Amino acid sequence: MPCGGGRHAIPLARAGYDVTGVDFSVEFLEAARSRAAEEKLSITFRQANMRDIDMQNEFDGAFCFGNSFGYADDESHAAFLAAVFRSLKPGGRFVLDYPSVLELRLPNFQERPWMQIGDIYFLEHERYDYTRGRTETEYTFIREGETVTRAGSHRNYAFREIVGLLAVAGFAVIEAFGSLDETPFKLGSQGLYLVAEKPK
Repeated sequence: MPCGGGRHAIPLARAGYDVTGVDFSVEFLEAARSRAAEEKLSITFRQANMRDIDMQNEFDGAFCFGNSFGYADDESHAAFLAAVFRSLKPGGRFVLDYPSVLELRLPNFQERPWMQIGDIYFLEHERYDYTRGRTETEYTFIREGETVTRAGSHRNYAFREIVGLLAVAGFAVIEAFGSLDETPFKLGSQGLYLVAEKPK
């Protein structure tokens, strides 16, 4: 959660897991359902805001991947983590992909990074607001002379803060990795994957 177009849900279902994907976007859910149907996979998709997940003691595990956490306000982030906690069975684990953690974000901060993806130029204009702990970003996409601009705002919690939010929700954080190959998290890691557990 959020599941988007099923990028992770579909491979997990292929591997034999009983999967439920939650997303707010009707368009993403339609795409995910279509992809699952093409492969004849049985996946439950639910339309809901991340903070309004209403399931109780239902899942063995949950995950939030794709840098999806951090775009809302502090109250919404806390509500989301509490909702995930409620949705898990005792002993269930939650994996949070959070590369925007402050210890990784600031050392690599660039005001105007850009890249080319195929025939699309992707530019960012970033400003770190230290009073609110947020990175404010203007995204610009240029393709064949056409320019589209969007704005975004991402909360940059420090490691200690995000662990504290998980604890307030009821989780015990058991591991922190810097990559998917399970290298320990440290300054200079490429990402942060927190594994938290709902106590039994």
